[in-house]
Amino acid sequence: GYSRLYHDEKKGKYVKDVKVEFEKAGKVTLFVLEDYAGGRRYTVLNGNCSVKPLTGDFNRELCVKQSDYKGRAVLGLNDDLLPMDLYAVNYSNPDYDIYGEAVVLPISEGRCMRQTEMINARVKSKLVAVESAVVFNTTTSISDPSIFDIPKECKGNLHLKKVPPFNLNLHAIKIRL
Repeated sequence: GYSRLYHDEKKGKYVKDVKVEFEKAGKVTLFVLEDYAGGRRYTVLNGNCSVKPLTGDFNRELCVKQSDYKGRAVLGLNDDLLPMDLYAVNYSNPDYDIYGEAVVLPISEGRCMRQTEMINARVKSKLVAVESAVVFNTTTSISDPSIFDIPKECKGNLHLKKVPPFNLNLHAIKIRL
């Protein structure tokens, strides 16, 4: 699971900060900074950095243009309601084709906050990963804006270069967060 997700709408940046331990693979750390304004994706897997070009829609995982709206569920009673929209997710990034479903909370027109996702990642139609994530303890402010800085492992790696994709195959029964 993800330990933290960060989303800076004003600067067009998105961060996944993952720290997990798998029964067989051991500890894994993954930090991904998607800088849509700067056009780069910085990926640090267990201390190794990869920098790749990044294009596409910043809100692609939230209020996704590529997604198909499937319906709305409303939880709660009377004035205390929580609407949640279900989307079929279908998008690509430089490494994977992503398919699945996402439950998002609409904030305002064209703005959403992801609550849950269940996705499959494929490379050339071959299934390479399955992911389920639940977002909780969400805040509307960024307590530490330095989370969006270029990772220190990538500081000397600022020029774009062709880096082989990380090949991480994890199979686990127990996940410890």
